[in-house]
Amino acid sequence: MLATPTVTRVERQADVGAALESLGVQPDARWSRPAQAYSQHRETTESDYYYVYNPTPHPIAFEPSFGATGRPYEMDLWTGAISPLAEYRASGGRVTVPLSLAPGENVVLGFRKGERGATPHVVDTNAEKVVELGDGSFEVRDTRAGRRSLRFSDGGAARVRLPRLPATVRPSDWDLIVEEEGPEESPPTHDLDLTGLPDWRSIDELAYASGVGTYTTTVTLPAGWTAPDRGTYLDPGRVAGGSTQVHVNGRLASPSPVAGERIDVSSLLR
Repeated sequence: MLATPTVTRVERQADVGAALESLGVQPDARWSRPAQAYSQHRETTESDYYYVYNPTPHPIAFEPSFGATGRPYEMDLWTGAISPLAEYRASGGRVTVPLSLAPGENVVLGFRKGERGATPHVVDTNAEKVVELGDGSFEVRDTRAGRRSLRFSDGGAARVRLPRLPATVRPSDWDLIVEEEGPEESPPTHDLDLTGLPDWRSIDELAYASGVGTYTTTVTLPAGWTAPDRGTYLDPGRVAGGSTQVHVNGRLASPSPVAGERIDVSSLLR
């Protein structure tokens, strides 16, 4: 006797995961809430690799679980760096990893089969991010003041109090140089002084220009910004199309050309 197939209709693509679970189908990558994020899975004899991508123009924060075992690592495809993740939960042959992805951002996670961390890891926290320092200790990173708590896989817990942070610095004066590319033997170059950081397509003189634009500004940091226990993020804001590269004090801040990613520039400040 043949079983009668069951068909379930959904209104949005983001609801497909929940519909499959209602039918008893367990997805390889499962989201904690409806989210339009895409994933791909590759497997070797030693590891599982998951690529997760946010194709939307909006940030996504969720807790995906993966059909894998072992300790998770984050792989930087631009630098080749592999870093152990400090926060995750393992249960029932799956590993749950909290993720926050900017618009257009992706992440590659690797799981070494059967590997267990030598020290307890974080299973829950209200901090923005926790980083394992490699010596069994952890660093809490957050852009908000107040109390943060951590729970560990061995049942332990910790609390830290983050001091009040200085106000965000928003540069107002910018210099924009656009080197046009075109069929002319010597395409024009534009040099403009700006207040704010507009897309050059919104500037009448550059509305139809195509090429490379360099925005430059100088910031005077308030006292205490480079203290040993304080870091600094640079948020380039949303870029509508194209790619970007950010330099701070003449040094490349991040090899990634993905627009809109927040960048840790702590080591580049003076």
